[in-house]
Order: sequence, then structure tokens, then C-alpha cells
Amino acid sequence: MEWYQDFPHVGYDLDGKKIFKPLRSKDELDLFLEKMENPEYCVHPSVHPSVHPSVHIPVSISQCPSQCPSSAIPVSISQLSISQCPIPVSIQCPSQCPYPGVHIPVSISQCPSHCPSQCPYPSVHIPVSISQCPYPSVHPSVHIPVSIPVSISQCPYPSVHPSVHPSVHIPVLPGSSWDLGISLIPGFSQIYRGHSSLVRTLSVSPSGQWLVSGSDDGTVRFWEVSSARCLRTVPVGSVVKSVAWNPNPTICLVAVAVDEQVLLVNPGLGDRLLVAATDQLLDSWEAPEEERIQPVRWIPAGPEERGKGIRLLVQHDKPVTQVTWHGRGDYWASVVRNPGGRQVLIHQSSRRWSQNPFRKSPGMIQCVRFHPLRPYFLVASQRSVRIYNLLRQELTKKLQSNCQWISSMAVHPGGDNVICGSYDSKLAWFDLDLSTRPYRLLRHHGRAVRSVAFHRRYPLFASGSDDGSVIVCHGMVYNDLLQNALLVPLKVLKGHSPRLELGVLDVAFHPQQPWLFSAGADGTLRLYT
Repeated sequence: MEWYQDFPHVGYDLDGKKIFKPLRSKDELDLFLEKMENPEYCVHPSVHPSVHPSVHIPVSISQCPSQCPSSAIPVSISQLSISQCPIPVSIQCPSQCPYPGVHIPVSISQCPSHCPSQCPYPSVHIPVSISQCPYPSVHPSVHIPVSIPVSISQCPYPSVHPSVHPSVHIPVLPGSSWDLGISLIPGFSQIYRGHSSLVRTLSVSPSGQWLVSGSDDGTVRFWEVSSARCLRTVPVGSVVKSVAWNPNPTICLVAVAVDEQVLLVNPGLGDRLLVAATDQLLDSWEAPEEERIQPVRWIPAGPEERGKGIRLLVQHDKPVTQVTWHGRGDYWASVVRNPGGRQVLIHQSSRRWSQNPFRKSPGMIQCVRFHPLRPYFLVASQRSVRIYNLLRQELTKKLQSNCQWISSMAVHPGGDNVICGSYDSKLAWFDLDLSTRPYRLLRHHGRAVRSVAFHRRYPLFASGSDDGSVIVCHGMVYNDLLQNALLVPLKVLKGHSPRLELGVLDVAFHPQQPWLFSAGADGTLRLYT
């Protein structure tokens, strides 16, 4: 197109005729583009001013001139022109004023200094403690008859803090201390000695008469609660990770986790008929005709092992870290240290049957619990707690703990509340009907929380930590869904001495009495009443 810039045509058609440029006037767009491409183009100011204002904002009343002086000025000018208004002579003295009483001289006063603001005048009534001001007083000639209130005087007042007793901030608990199940000044009444190494786990029988403990010295000891006497010692040959007494009062059976095995032990304590019925229940099993593939092996105990009280050995592939029973006493679960594989197994003692409930492991599992009332199974991973419905085989709820690493878990006997302890010294209380986030996050301990427990009858829960202390708290749960749980710390119990940076490793409540058991790294068990 540049070739035809100086010609009237823009090219030729098929017949060889010229194609002339279209005759049209330039529109606004062409004019604008022409101005933008022209380097000599500039905007010149308009010669003719605009008739109408570009901004029409009404003028404020304060900026409008008053009409009274404007109307009085022409009258004064006309009177001066005809000499009707004489010009006043400058007055040198107030006595020469033709209008006495009109002139009022302005009193010139000195600006106030810093001293009067700090030391008020004598007319102001100030208490003795405030009047003894370290600043110098004002000159006697200065006096203000007006009385200044003390509240607005500038004298520096001493800060007065209200004296409030600390008991005012403590919420009123329902009932007396005896109703809560703990006295005002608790102390340990029994010390169970016998283990030569740290005691990792303990469990109480359903009747509350017996106590079982497992230690790193490779023994499982059975104690009488009232006398603190060791009735039986079962050597297992390795570190005991977890023990759990069967919660069914008609079955006398204890599950012990040792390395890759779970031992089902009949301690033979209490009623002989109960002990015989337990052995009969375990021996009544008949092998199925078709062999079933199971993730574990059920091995009957030999004569030597039966003499120690061991009835069955459940062999796992990896070390077992925890065992827990179902409320009815037939099912129990085990947690296996197997990252990436099956970590949770559910077993049935009467049928000697085991199964893996999860196809895929939900992270690194720390502990598991059975729901006390519903067919729910709670699995605590590193930072969350998953609740599964065993009947529907689905995930019901996932709780976020806001903790770095969960160490332990306990379920309220009512089933609607869960507490979790963590290694970052936190205790999270969950209300399952309220939210998936913690209802309260307690930071009472100074070091890692190793174990938590609920009481079956009283509104109490406890936590044990590596700082060597056990904290007992009041946790009242109401039937009214509109009222939240009441959590109040009661007492800090100190009896264990930390060893190897470990303190209290396990805690458990008595089934009927308001008593608390604790196992420590110092090799002792303690009973707090």
C-alpha cells in the first residue's frame, strides 16, 4: 500500500482497471489516530473560557458573607458623604470615653506553666497521701477561687489495683468435694514396689480388687490393691509394652503385649469358679474344617507356659505396641508397629479369629479404642482421630487435634466426649456433638503427656506427664445438648521422680472408688486416694 500513497488509486483489478481510493470523510477515530501519530501535535489551551463551571458544588454557609454588614456599609457611606456621622476621636484614657461603662479592658493573663498542673491550688480538697506531692507549690499570690474536682486535677495519683481473691475466678462446682470423689488435699496412700525397671503400663480388674502391671524388666506382676502385696509374677522374657484386663466381670483374662506376641493370661485370682469358667471358654474352641487364612497365628500354650497362667499366644508379624478390649470382653484389638502396612488388627478370643479392618492404613497409628456404647472404632493417628462405624464399614467422623503428635486417647463412658494427650504437652477435649475441633485445649503440663484416663462413675479425668506429675480435673458432661462440658483442674499430684527424662507413663482410675493409679519411670506404682 505504500507504493500507491501518492496516487489516487490503490491497485488494479482483473481487467487492468484502476481501483480508486474510497472518498470518505475522516471520523473521530481517524482524527484521533492522526493526532497520536503526529509528533508535532500538542494541546493548546482554549481561548474562550467555559461558561458553566465544571464542578457545581454548593458553597458552605460558613464561607458565604454575612448580609447584615453588606447592607449596613452603603448606609454608612451615604452618611459620611453628607457629614451626618462624626468621626470618633481616639480615646487615650477610659475617663475620656463619651459612653462610660462601655469600654471593658481585656485582662492579659500569663499562660499556665507545668507547676500548677502538678500541684493544685489550696482550694482543692486532696487527700493527705496525694497532697504530699514532691513538686514545689505555686506562688502564694496565685489563687483560683473556683474549686476543681479531684477527679480532674492533674496531680499524679498512685495506681490502685482492686484486691480480688483468687477464689472468685474459680467456677462453682456442682456439689461438695465428696460428691466429686476427691478430697481437697489428696495424697498417695499406697506404693507398689517390686519392679526393677520402669513400669510402662498398668490395668485394673473390673471388681477393683486386683491390679496388673508390666515393666521393662520382663515381668508382669499382679497386685492386691488394698494391701499393695504382689500376689503373682509372670516372667515373659522381654519388655512389656501394654497390658489390658478384660472388662467383662465374668471373665478372668489379661492381654499382655510382648514384642511380636500377645499373651492371654489367666491370673487365677479371685473366685475359683470364675477362673475355671474362663479356661473352659478358651478350651471350648473347635478347629474349623477348612483352614482360614489369617494375618496372625493362634498358638495354644504348652505345659510350662500354662503353669505360668498363659493360655494362648497370638503371633504377629511386627512388634505390638498396644492392646485394648471391647466392653463385652470377647473382642480385642492390637496395634502393630508396621509403617505402610497393616497396623490394626481385631481379634475374637472365643473363635480364635483375626482380621484386618482397613485396606489402607490411615497414617502412623498411635492407639485405638472401642466405643463404650455404639459399634464405633476410634483410631488415633499422629495428628487426627478417625471414628469408624464397624457395622456400616465406613468413616463416620474425623477429629483434628491441633497437636503435633498424639500419644494417648480415652473415651468418656457416655460416649460423646474424647480426650487426647500429645507429646507437645497438650490435652485436647473433643465434644463429638459440637465440632470436629477441640472444645478445650489444656496446657497444664510442662512436658509430654503420656497417658489419659476417664473415671467410669465420677466426673473426673486425669493425665500423666514426663514432668512426674498427675493432674486430676473435673469434667462434668450434661445431658442438655445446649450446655457445654464444665472442665476445671482440681489437683496436681506429685509422687514419681523422673528417670531418663521419663516421668508418669500410665494412669488408670479405680472402677468404683475415686482412686487413681499411676505407673512411673522410677519402677513404682502409686495409689492416690
